[in-house]
Amino acid sequence: MTQPPRPTPDDVVTAFQLWWLVAGFGFAQLLCALLGAIGDRDALVDQLLSDMARRDAEFALTRSTAELFLYAGLLIAVVIGVVVCTVVLVVAYQMRRGRGWARTILTVLGSFLVVLAVPSVFGLGTATGAVAVLAGGLAILGGVAAAGAIVLMHRRESNSYFLPGPPVR
Repeated sequence: MTQPPRPTPDDVVTAFQLWWLVAGFGFAQLLCALLGAIGDRDALVDQLLSDMARRDAEFALTRSTAELFLYAGLLIAVVIGVVVCTVVLVVAYQMRRGRGWARTILTVLGSFLVVLAVPSVFGLGTATGAVAVLAGGLAILGGVAAAGAIVLMHRRESNSYFLPGPPVR
């Protein structure tokens, strides 16, 4: 006999929505870091030229080539950020469908994000300026959303939802 699908608890649905927020805050934080890097472009290019000259004096790196490396690095960071956000959302979708492994992965990831947000709460950071303050605020918001999602994923109704049973809808 086939059992009817289990309904998804409201806490799990809300946790899923919070994971969307976490991914959004993380991507916005990445964009803030990129804006900060573009704003400090000249200093970063000078640092790259200096480091390359120290490593190999015969290797001639022009300023335009160093700027190209900087922009390529920023593009790679955006691609990696999009991939990470997509993976988090795919795992969150699986969590919403009742997969225990997805809840475990998100719990570990969320705990890590909460720990990373703690220095921002106390203003402990090396970067200064408006972009750094915005990035710190986004880290705090992402950590709070992740903590809320973790709590919701582990409440009583949620725990029973993740136990093996009939299919979910």
